[in-house]
Amino acid sequence: MHFGGSARTQAPTRGLFWLTAVTFVLALIAGGGQGSLIEHLLALLGLALMLAAALRISTSPIRIDRAGWVWLLPTGLLLLPLLQLVPLPHALWTVLPGRSTLAAGLASAGVAPGTGAWTLAPLATEQILWSALVPAGVFLAATALHGAQRRALVGIALVFAAISALIGLCQIVEGPESGLYLYRVTNEGEAVGLFANRNHLAGFLAATLPVAAGLLADRLRHHPHGMRDLWVWLLTGLIVFLSVSVTATHSRAGFGLLMVSVIASAVLMLRARAQGGGTPGARNWLQVTGLIAGVLIVQLTLYGLMARLEADPLDNERWTLTTNTLQAAEPARGFGFGLGTFRHAYDEIGDASADIEPYVNHAHNDYVELWLEGGVLAAVLATAALVLIAAQLRKFLRNAGSHQGDDRHHRGLKLGAALSLLLIALHSAVDYPLRTLTIDTYAALLAAVLLGSVCRIPRSEQNQVA
Repeated sequence: MHFGGSARTQAPTRGLFWLTAVTFVLALIAGGGQGSLIEHLLALLGLALMLAAALRISTSPIRIDRAGWVWLLPTGLLLLPLLQLVPLPHALWTVLPGRSTLAAGLASAGVAPGTGAWTLAPLATEQILWSALVPAGVFLAATALHGAQRRALVGIALVFAAISALIGLCQIVEGPESGLYLYRVTNEGEAVGLFANRNHLAGFLAATLPVAAGLLADRLRHHPHGMRDLWVWLLTGLIVFLSVSVTATHSRAGFGLLMVSVIASAVLMLRARAQGGGTPGARNWLQVTGLIAGVLIVQLTLYGLMARLEADPLDNERWTLTTNTLQAAEPARGFGFGLGTFRHAYDEIGDASADIEPYVNHAHNDYVELWLEGGVLAAVLATAALVLIAAQLRKFLRNAGSHQGDDRHHRGLKLGAALSLLLIALHSAVDYPLRTLTIDTYAALLAAVLLGSVCRIPRSEQNQVA
C-alpha cells in the first residue's frame, strides 16, 4: 500500500509526522480508560502538536477552500471547557441557573463570597480541557501532513485494532485473573483489549471496519489483480478478524454496531465497484471474499448471541439512567453544570432510582450527559459536528467522480472515515465512547482524513503525496 511520497515533498513534514505518530500511538495505547497519568503527559504532546501544526499551516501555501474549516474541530473541543473555567464575579455566578441553592448553602456555612466559574467541578473540567489538546493536536497536525502520511496514521490505527482484538481473545482464554487487564475497574473475564470497557472495544473495532473496507476498495481500484496483491489479502483478513472479534466482546451494543458496520462497508465496496473501479477479476475477488466474511460473521455473531446467557447489568438500567440524567439537568435550564460534573449532579437527584446496583460514572448516553454538563452550547456543537459529517458523506456519495487529487484517488478511505464517524456517533447514544482518549483521538484523525490537506501541494506531485 502506497504510504510514501517524494523525499523532497515529504521532508518539510517529516518531523511533524513523527511527532504526530508518537502522540497518536501513545493515545491509542494509554487512552482506553480515563484519567491516567500518561493522559496528562500526553496533553503536553498535544499542545506541542497544535503549535507545530499551526506554524506549518501559517508558513505554507494553503487551500482557501479548507482554511476556514481546519480550526472548527479544535475550537469545538476547547471552547466549551475554556468558557466554563473563566472566573465570574460572585453576583453573576449566583444568577446562573442551579447555583442559587449552592450559594445559599455556602453562605449558611460561613463561606465568604468569591469568584466562581460556570462549572461546578473546575478540576474535572480542567482535566477534560487538557485531554482535549491531544485530539485537537492530532487533527491539526494531520491536516498539515500529506495524504500518504495520513494514510500511514490510519494504518497505525488498524494495527492497534488488530492487536487490541488479539489481546481481548487472550483475556477470554486466561479468564478473570488474566494479567492482560490494564484497568482496575473493568469487565473481568470478558474481552476488553487495551480498553477498560468491553463496549468500547466492540465499538472501536466496529468503527474500523468501514475504514479498512475503504482502503481495500481503493486498493482494488488501483491494483485490479487482487489475487496477486498481498495488501488485498491482508486487508481482507483484517476485516474478517476484526468482525469476528467484535462478537468475542459479548457486547449487545457491539453486535448492533457490527451489523450496521457490515452493511455500511458492503455498500461502500459495492459503490466503489459500480463506479468504475477494477476489472472482472477484482469484482470476483470482492464477491468471494465478501461471501466468506459474511458467512463467518453471521455464524459467529449468532453463536455469540446464543452463548451470552448473562446480560450486562446496565442493559436494563440505561433508560433509567437517561431519564435520571435529564431530571438532574433540569435545574441548570440549558446552561449545564460543567464538563465532568455528571456524578456530582446525578447524586443530587436523591431518589431511590438514582442508586442502582452497577457502578455508574456516566449516563451511558453521551448526548444527554452533554446536555447535563454543557447545556445548549454543547448541544449546538454536537449537532454541528453531526451535520458536517453527514454533509461530507453526502458529497462523496453524490459527486464521487468529480473530485481531484486525494479526493479522487482515495475516495474509498474518505467514505469509510465518514461512515466510521457516524458509527461512533451512533454508539454515543448508548454509551460514552468519546469520553475515552483512544476513540476521541481516532475520531479526530478520521475528521482530518475527511478534510484532507489544508496545505497546498504542487499539481505535479498530487498523485504521489495527496
